[in-house]
Amino acid sequence: MSGLPFFGPDTLEGLFEKFLAPKSSKKRQDEDLVAERARLTSTRREAIELYRDIFRASRAFVWPNEDGILWRDLLRASARQEFEQARHERDPEVIAKLLVTGRDAVEAAVDKLVDKHKAAMARDRASGERGE
Repeated sequence: MSGLPFFGPDTLEGLFEKFLAPKSSKKRQDEDLVAERARLTSTRREAIELYRDIFRASRAFVWPNEDGILWRDLLRASARQEFEQARHERDPEVIAKLLVTGRDAVEAAVDKLVDKHKAAMARDRASGERGE
């Protein structure tokens, strides 16, 4: 050997622990971090998409409730409150459940609105045919 002093592990196991194990665990940590960021980005994107869909759907609710407040405004305020309450949620299962539940609620509300609109159109058509 050269005359330089060696200040490292003196066994093969020590060399593995010092130079090989940290790299594999660091690589695994990096891969986990990338996967976590991709998952968060995906759920954030889904949450933003759901929030926008709620706002779009709420445009159709233009009649006031008993207190004179437009249903559109109530729906938007309720959606904002729900999203704010879930803002710091980190459990992926809870987040997925919230997104699915929210999506189902929006679809159900829009479906009911469409059904009521179709029924109103049918009533108007029927009353027009009778000459009323």
